[in-house]
Amino acid sequence: MLGANAVRAAVLVVLVLAVMLDTASIWALYVVALCIGVAETIYDTSAQSIVPKVVRREQPSRANGRLFAAELTANQFVGPPLAGFLTPAAAAIAFATPVALWAVAAAALLLARGPFRIERDQRTTMRADIAEGLRFLWGRRLLRTLAVMSVRSTSPRTRCGPSSCSTRSVPRPSWRCPSRPSGCC
Repeated sequence: MLGANAVRAAVLVVLVLAVMLDTASIWALYVVALCIGVAETIYDTSAQSIVPKVVRREQPSRANGRLFAAELTANQFVGPPLAGFLTPAAAAIAFATPVALWAVAAAALLLARGPFRIERDQRTTMRADIAEGLRFLWGRRLLRTLAVMSVRSTSPRTRCGPSSCSTRSVPRPSWRCPSRPSGCC
């Protein structure tokens, strides 16, 4: 988790410097978005995995619910309006604010005490861990359904609405479904 926050902060610091020096490009933004996305995936997975080690034995459900509520609130309700407010003020401020917040999160993690590694009898590889996780997911119908729904809801093909679909007779992009009148999947 510390590594993920450090990577996110470092990548965004580089972008802030590029914006301030007027050398930023769209490709730099793509690379930064990719790095931050990968680091966020690692951080979020680690945050969910660490919950049982941080709370009492009977509280993981409540703690996971609160963690999810905090993430949802920050990512969907607070973050976008804050970014919209900060961007006109100055692009550097809009990019520097998350850097400061990730640094605060990393400092808070340094204060957490306890062994947060999973105890194992034998050493495993990342591939074996991923395979074990996928087997676990596949073996539980509810989790499997939620995972499929989550992937389906974030797929670009499902982002249909008045802004992305048109009933005019224009050529459809190749990714759209020809069987639907609007071209949306």
